[in-house]
Parts: sequence; C-alpha cells; structure tokens
Amino acid sequence: MTELSDGDNSNFKASTGATPEEVAGTFLGACAKEDWTEAAKYWWSDPNNNTSPSISQDFKQRYGGLKMISMGKPFKARIRIAKFLELQPQARSQFKGMPLNGDFEASGVFVPYEMRLKDGTIRKWQLAIRCDNPDHRWYFDGGL
Repeated sequence: MTELSDGDNSNFKASTGATPEEVAGTFLGACAKEDWTEAAKYWWSDPNNNTSPSISQDFKQRYGGLKMISMGKPFKARIRIAKFLELQPQARSQFKGMPLNGDFEASGVFVPYEMRLKDGTIRKWQLAIRCDNPDHRWYFDGGL
C-alpha cells in the first residue's frame, strides 16, 4: 500500500476534476442522504447499453442512511495474484503463465472508511474507486 502523494492528488484533480477523497466523500454522502441519482453518477454501466446505471434495492436498503464515522487517506495497492484468483477464479486465464506468488498494481484507488449502517452495524474497510476509462470518470468499484 502506498498513500497518495500531493502530486497524485493534483494529477487526479487536473484530469478528473476531483481527488479520490472528494469522490469517496461525495459517493458515500449521497448514500447517506439516500440521493440515489447522485450516487448513480459513480455507478458503472456499460457504455454500449444506453440505459441509466441501476443501483439495486438491496444496496439501497443496506447503505441508504449510513452515517460516516471516519474516512482515511486514499492509497494505491498491489494485489497478490493468488489472493485475487481466490476471490475471482473466473479471471484465471488472465494470469496464465504468471507465478501465483506474483502481484500486480490495482487499477483503482482505495479510501479507508468507518461507517455505521441504519441497522447499527459498524463497517470498517476500504472503498474502491477507479477512473481508468477514456472519459476520466470515477466509478465505485467495491469495498462496501
């Protein structure tokens, strides 16, 4: 893990209009307010499919009305291939011939957080966001 530098944040701001910390705050804030139109701006959808991004009812019920406790500094990470394949076995063909003890740089940025859900559950993890697309748009990529 490598915390983002001021230069990294400046580059993100210049190319996308926002730093990862700002994006995470906006996305999680929209979930807290149950503003699903705003949250959907960070929800990936297939650009070839001309429909609006759709956030599932399960997601809305679980994360709507959350209360942020804290948010940490964004970081980049390297992921061990064996661990990735344990979680995503269908991706095995992408790593053919590579050593399982090898690693690769994650394509997104991770933002640590701690939140309280409506049911009282405390979640502490890292929100994954990414902007590795031709439009330089940020998308939620997991971690909730």
